This record gives sequence, structure tokens and C-alpha cells, in this order.
Amino acid sequence: MAITITKPTSQVGDTANQATYPMSPSFLPAANAQFVVITNASATLLGSISGVGGISWQLVASMEPQAAGSAARIFTGYTDGAPSSASIVANFTGDNATGCTAIPLQLTGQEPYIRQIVQVQSVGANPQVTFPLPLDTNNAYITAVLFTSALGVFTPPSGWTTVSASYGTPTTGLAVAHRSTGVSTTTIVLSTGNISGLAAFGLEIWAQGNIPSLDPLGTQGIFGL
Repeated sequence: MAITITKPTSQVGDTANQATYPMSPSFLPAANAQFVVITNASATLLGSISGVGGISWQLVASMEPQAAGSAARIFTGYTDGAPSSASIVANFTGDNATGCTAIPLQLTGQEPYIRQIVQVQSVGANPQVTFPLPLDTNNAYITAVLFTSALGVFTPPSGWTTVSASYGTPTTGLAVAHRSTGVSTTTIVLSTGNISGLAAFGLEIWAQGNIPSLDPLGTQGIFGL
């Protein structure tokens, strides 16, 4: 089953000095869905995702790109078979951010597992991520580039969908590109544009029914285990 990726509510691009950055409006999540929220904020705390709704959140990737005083994070969350109305808030209570970009994604048709995650601390004009394993053509892929300035010309590979958020002061931007199937390489060139990238994320998420069997030789049938 192919994964479907949508943006369930607004992205954030806010220069305000505050503890929380809400994404509006609230929405009804899909049943048995996975959420991926990528944030880039001028805060030193790990931060968290909060809000109303039955989504259980977990921090899965974190870095301070180039020790530049920003907090880049990936959070994932899951719903059950009967979710209630939800809102998503990037929360930095205890150390206000002076600005935040954040992009939420909702995935359906996925297994509740991430196959691999990549963090790149330094990228040039044509940022890329290289995964340790070749991407499975049936899975879904999400990449993000974190910027020291406005986005510039962001040109993702053919077949990828781009969601961007940027602001001028502080000069911190975020561009996310995703694709639901069809890639089998290890290296993804995220943009061929004239940009000033600071760091990058990449993750691959298992499609429903695509996780290899834990018993490929059928030993349970042989030994009756």
C-alpha cells in the first residue's frame, strides 16, 4: 500500500519572541496516521510538540546546525483508530524562541516505523543527504534543508513535492521535500538552486506491508516455533 503525504494544517514562519508557535486551524486527523513535524527555531531547548488531540509525540532527531544558536528537530506522532480533533503547537516554554519555522506532515498507509534517518551538519549550494542503505522504492521519503538566510532558489528533484517556510529576522528558513514512492538510490540531491544551506535531514518511512519478514527462511514453520 502506497503512503499518502498531506499537510494537515498550516506551516509556521514567525519572527515573534514567544514560547509557543501554534499551527492553525485545528483538524481531524486520519485514523492510524503518522505525523512528522520538522522545526527550526532560534532556541536552545530541545522543545516539544503540544496541543489538543490524541496524538502521542516523540522526538526522533535533533541537532544545533553549525552551532549557530538554532534548534532543528524532527518529531513524530501517531493516532489510533478513532482520533479526536487535534491542534499542533511547537513549544519552547522555558526558553522562548525569537523565531520559528515548522512544517507538519500527515502520512497514511504507513507502518509505525522509520527505516532510517540521516542528519547532515554542513551543506553547500546543492545540499544532499546520503542514506546508509539504498532507499526502498515502495517506501516514503521526507527531506529538509535548514537555512542561514532566506530560502533562495530551492529546486528539488523531479517527482518531489516541496513545502517551504522562511522568514527574514532571525534569518532562519526551512524547506521540506517529500515523495511517497519510486526512489532506490542512497543519495538525494535536495536542491540545485542558488541557496545557502546550513544543515539537512532525511528520513525513510516503511510503507504498510513492506517491512521484510522477520522469518525469511520459514523456520517457524519448520520447527513449529
